[in-house]
Amino acid sequence: GVAGKVVVDGQGRGAGGVVGAVIGFGPITIDLAAIVGPTFGAYGGVRLGLGRARWRPQLGVGVPMFFDDGARVGARAAGGVEYRVSPRLRMAVEVGAEYMLTRADDIDRWLLAPAVTAEARL
Repeated sequence: GVAGKVVVDGQGRGAGGVVGAVIGFGPITIDLAAIVGPTFGAYGGVRLGLGRARWRPQLGVGVPMFFDDGARVGARAAGGVEYRVSPRLRMAVEVGAEYMLTRADDIDRWLLAPAVTAEARL
């Protein structure tokens, strides 16, 4: 499937988009995406949906990588709620935190990063 996500800087400095592929294995989802915004990058992650209800909690971990004067690698952990509109269409809201392992001097090491996602599975 495909997914689009908007990740907001928790300090109100802006937002970025994440667009890419979704591979679903029941409650487990693998995300492989491009980050588009002020700085371009890539994202790989895994999400776990808890339960089988239309509304269900989800947990996720991932690795954002930004390309700004070299590769900047981080780690992301998030939790939220997913709503299954249909078997093929899902929407989610999550609150995440990102920790930048390698960063430029003007980038915060920790970032609160809530996100909204729309996902369509084939």
